[in-house]
Amino acid sequence: MTWFRGRFCDNYRELAPGDGIAGFLGGLVWAIATFLAVPVVVAGGLGPFAAVKRSAELIRTTWGTGLRATLRFGLIQFLLMLPMLIAAFIGVFLLVSGSTAGFAAGVVVVGVAVLALFALVAVFSAISSYARAMIYRYATGQPVPGIPAQAFSGVFVPRRSRR
Repeated sequence: MTWFRGRFCDNYRELAPGDGIAGFLGGLVWAIATFLAVPVVVAGGLGPFAAVKRSAELIRTTWGTGLRATLRFGLIQFLLMLPMLIAAFIGVFLLVSGSTAGFAAGVVVVGVAVLALFALVAVFSAISSYARAMIYRYATGQPVPGIPAQAFSGVFVPRRSRR
């Protein structure tokens, strides 16, 4: 699904004026529509196209302030990545410093920063997958084992009817 989104957005950008905005908006719409697609595939046994449709349907009918929670999660991840990115940049400057000691220190700093970034991305990916599975269970009215229902209050609220 990620590959499809990338290809779709790349092709859409080529066709649309103001390609940066169009690509961003297309990616944002796709990210929202597919937010629950993986749990839908796993738990619902649907194919990829039906899963995207069902995911979009669940979000359209029950999405409330969950976007705020998702943005907080992304902000936390970014803030934890920031020191690692700064360390990687410092390591690159050490690499190009011209001294042997600077080069050696740069290799170590960049290596550690890259490994830490990979570890952080792996951890947040696992947490995100688990959270989406739990949100899917809650959105479809299934029990969420080990998590009190109060923890989901505010994540989903009934959609207001249009007049």
